[in-house]
Amino acid sequence: MALFSDSGKGMVLNCPTSPGISIDNPGLFRFSGKKRLTTGKVFVNLFNNQWGTNFTEWIEGSFSQKMYIWSFDRYNAEKNFITLSEETRSPMKGVFFDGPEGEIPVTQEGISLNRKGILVTAFKPDLNRDGMVLRIWEQAGNGGLCKVTLPKGSSYSIAYPCNLREEITRDEGIAISNNSFQFMIKANQPASFILK
Repeated sequence: MALFSDSGKGMVLNCPTSPGISIDNPGLFRFSGKKRLTTGKVFVNLFNNQWGTNFTEWIEGSFSQKMYIWSFDRYNAEKNFITLSEETRSPMKGVFFDGPEGEIPVTQEGISLNRKGILVTAFKPDLNRDGMVLRIWEQAGNGGLCKVTLPKGSSYSIAYPCNLREEITRDEGIAISNNSFQFMIKANQPASFILK
C-alpha cells in the first residue's frame, strides 16, 4: 500500500503476511480504491478474522509478522511500489533434484518482459489442450506495448489470447518469432495466452 501527499512524497507499507490493512480506523470488509487520510493512522490486522479472536484450536504456538516500510519523494507506482515489493509478493523458491541428468540445461533465463511493472503470474501446462498458459498482469497503471520473450529453445509459434477460464477469445493468434511476441496491454489488467 502506498500513502502519499498532494506533492507526491510518501511511504510504502508492504505487509506480505497480513490478511488486512485499514486506514484511519480499524475495520475489515470496508474497501475503497483511494482514500484521503484524516488521522495518518494505519492499522495492520495480525489475526485471522475481523474480531481478532484466535482461538487456541485454530492457532498454536507463536507467530510472526513482517512489515517493510520505505519512503519516496515522488510517487511512481512501478518504481516506488510494484517492482520493489515483487520479491515479497512472489518469493523465489528453490528445488533440489537428485536423479539422472536430463536434456534441460542446469541454468537458463526464463520469460522476460520489456518493461517493469508487469508481472508473470502463471506459466503452466494447458489442461484442456496441448500447449502452455501464460498469464501476465500489468500492475503499475501503465498500459501500452508489451514484448514477451520466451526461454531459449521454446518451440511455440502462436500465442492465442484467452480469458481467465483459459477459453480462447480470438481465433487469430499472435505470431511468435525468435521466441518473442508483442501486444498492447491495458493498465491494471491481466492478459492471458495459450501458447502453441
